Amino acid sequence: MEDLTERIKCKQLLNVISNPSDVVKDVLPRKGTIAWGGLGQMSTPKVIPAFIAKYVEESGEKFELNVYTSGSAASELDDSLIKANAVKRRYIFQNNPKIREKIDKGFVHYQDIWLGEFGRQLKYGFLDDLCGSIDIAVVEAVGIEKDGSIIPSLSVDNMPLFVQLARKVIVEVNMLRPMKLSGMHDIYSCKYREPIPITEVGQRVGLSSIPCSPQKIVAIVPSYLTEGKVFYGEPTIIEEKIVENLFDFLLSEVSKGRLGKSLYPLQTGAGPVGDVIGHKLAKSNFDNVQVWTEILQISYIDALDADKISAISTSSLYIPTYERDRREKRLMENLTEYKKHIVLRPLEITNSHELITRFNVISMNQAVETDIYGFVNMSHVLGGSIVNGVGGSGEFARAAYLSIFLMSSTVRNDKISRIVPMVTHVDIPDHDVDVIVTENGWADLRGLSPRERAKEIIEKCVSPDYKDDLWSYFDEACKKVGGHMPHILSKAFLFHEKFIETGSMK
Repeated sequence: MEDLTERIKCKQLLNVISNPSDVVKDVLPRKGTIAWGGLGQMSTPKVIPAFIAKYVEESGEKFELNVYTSGSAASELDDSLIKANAVKRRYIFQNNPKIREKIDKGFVHYQDIWLGEFGRQLKYGFLDDLCGSIDIAVVEAVGIEKDGSIIPSLSVDNMPLFVQLARKVIVEVNMLRPMKLSGMHDIYSCKYREPIPITEVGQRVGLSSIPCSPQKIVAIVPSYLTEGKVFYGEPTIIEEKIVENLFDFLLSEVSKGRLGKSLYPLQTGAGPVGDVIGHKLAKSNFDNVQVWTEILQISYIDALDADKISAISTSSLYIPTYERDRREKRLMENLTEYKKHIVLRPLEITNSHELITRFNVISMNQAVETDIYGFVNMSHVLGGSIVNGVGGSGEFARAAYLSIFLMSSTVRNDKISRIVPMVTHVDIPDHDVDVIVTENGWADLRGLSPRERAKEIIEKCVSPDYKDDLWSYFDEACKKVGGHMPHILSKAFLFHEKFIETGSMK
């Protein structure tokens, strides 16, 4: 078995190889701010969190931490920290049921921030009054270079900024991920008033590892853990129909001359719909497609293998549990070839409005619900309870060439309509929504007035089980209330109220 010391080329750092229990006992603050690397549940540090929970259980000591992540973290992080009751504040994205419960009950303070915006807030000290500066950054890597720079694993996320801003750094070296991942990363930091010098999706303009002074690294621990359950849901026939309708829309744009067969660079969020898009691209008539996204579905390597994709830029490579054995093995066995096409970058680059606009990105994200006028809720249910964070969807929706939202028309055996008279929480305003796609069809909202949008959405996207009710609401609102965007305030949340009372919106 490969030895940890072989992966640490900076020999002075051999002295800080540590036992994780000693790190928790002697290095971590009991109160303070810790930033954890990882995005899309990938490459989250997993050893140190587990030992925090163990230490608290055995010693009875208390931790009160402000926890920063770049996005959704592996359950090993949030589960362990919640078990230790160690979280005071949590930023930014989360989708873990245990942390969600603490947030909804008010025990953990949580602010949702766009993924690309969070780094800028940290860089300029927006959270310092609440949280202070970052005491420790804990990151997962595959190795350390001679100068102390850190070679990331399958995610770059906000790690470069965390490492830069933190007083101290702890590195978990994942021995199960190969050192030959080195060279897949492009570490570049945005500079004040300077344009980002990237004009091609696959272009590299930065460093291959994250700069870090050896003096800042206070502990290195080996990790023999891969992510446990990494799962946004497995695709079903519904997702297949949604993606069929999406491709029908894209082909319509090609026929009208607004897109070529190479489209424009694609962005998708993590989840089953994105997974199906990757599969379908591999069998499509599109070619020389490029991808500019924050999280890359592993299914896109099918399209790479089929020569349908030429270049991919992302911040994290998302491998769901059900794909791990087959696709991760293929990825690692063919890394030399894949590195020619895949670049992993910091979030401040992948989610930059400047670059999303420059590349005419086609943004394709999912939602909790939308209303008949195109307002999108991505993060809450029934108004107040949080499901997950907004991620970077709004950054792409605002700056994209096309902003598309994809979702099933119903959930929970058709008891919930995901298209409602009025959403109970707004993350994406109607101004940033161009197209809505469900398994029933697609509605092109560009240029339409609110009343025209409502007619398109109800007719083309709504489930047959709810279409009559939504037509009745809209017709009554137009006749009795009127206005630019007709609503009957006393009935706007009738769908939600009915669900609370009966368990169904029907």
